[in-house]
Amino acid sequence: ACDACPAGSVTDTLGSAGGTRCTACASGQYSAASTVDCADCGPGNYSGTQAAACDACEGGSVVTDGTGTTVVAIAGAKCVACPTGQYALNATKQCAPCAAGQYGGSKAAQQCTACAAGQYQPDQGASSCIGCGKGTYADHEGANSTGDCRQCPAGKYQDELAGSFCKGCAAGTKRDASDDATSACSTCEAGWYSDAESTACAECSAGSITNTLGSAGGTRCMA
Repeated sequence: ACDACPAGSVTDTLGSAGGTRCTACASGQYSAASTVDCADCGPGNYSGTQAAACDACEGGSVVTDGTGTTVVAIAGAKCVACPTGQYALNATKQCAPCAAGQYGGSKAAQQCTACAAGQYQPDQGASSCIGCGKGTYADHEGANSTGDCRQCPAGKYQDELAGSFCKGCAAGTKRDASDDATSACSTCEAGWYSDAESTACAECSAGSITNTLGSAGGTRCMA
């Protein structure tokens, strides 16, 4: 009796009768029937040996020749995910590093993500972003330099890392440009007061007292 060639294999006579052996299709090729010669997988597809069909390589991964990381347009033998910090729009492109100001936090990314406000990344191919230091902030996405982290202005402060804005000094406190911007603002002394986001405290005039009387942190004067 004659034996049937398994899927992904072809007879030595292809469409003719009298075959004497079966030959498995090589990786990167396929054959749906033993009478049809092995054909290369199309762009973005791949296969192992003896394949009856090719599989699609999803975006964020690339089709290689199977012996390394060489990306091929056709006859792909392996689907390889892009590493963190890189991306590929489709499987026929090389994995490319994320640009400065962006990051790729997971494998098989089809696109990179902009650094969130309060963070920056000066390097290409990064898997994460860096938080702005205390006393500074970045109010936009995609920052690519420490210079994008700006110093909090007088009357404001930032006591946390990765700030996207500065916190305003509360009424009864103040911070001028020479004061530390990495911690809460200084409390006004007894007999002095301030509005919110003040750069200095003001003294109540003669005949007036602060609303805190003999205590610090006054927010207004009362006659």
